[in-house]
Amino acid sequence: MTMCYAIVWLISCAFTIADVSTFCSLLIGLALSPDKQYAAITSSAPEGAGAVHVIDISAEDPMSWSDPKMVTIAGLSGLTNPDAPHPASISINEENKAVVSLPKNNAFVMID
Repeated sequence: MTMCYAIVWLISCAFTIADVSTFCSLLIGLALSPDKQYAAITSSAPEGAGAVHVIDISAEDPMSWSDPKMVTIAGLSGLTNPDAPHPASISINEENKAVVSLPKNNAFVMID
């Protein structure tokens, strides 16, 4: 399976949306860890808080990758609007820690 198909599969696992145009409007960011062990996806919905999904992609066969784990970032103290963090850009460093921008809150959050 090529990497392109693997990423499409990865994204489709994170969301169950029939309408592709709706899906594309929700996807904000995608990051792969430098060691290629994890992928992370940020999404946003106009009515919701948005989400961060982390997927263990360490297995060679994409069909054996784990289901995405949703990381809850709503409700964090210190945010301007903790009920609507609206995650955007995401990056994963060499320690497999993700940094997510929350532009509507003028903040960043680190996910370990």
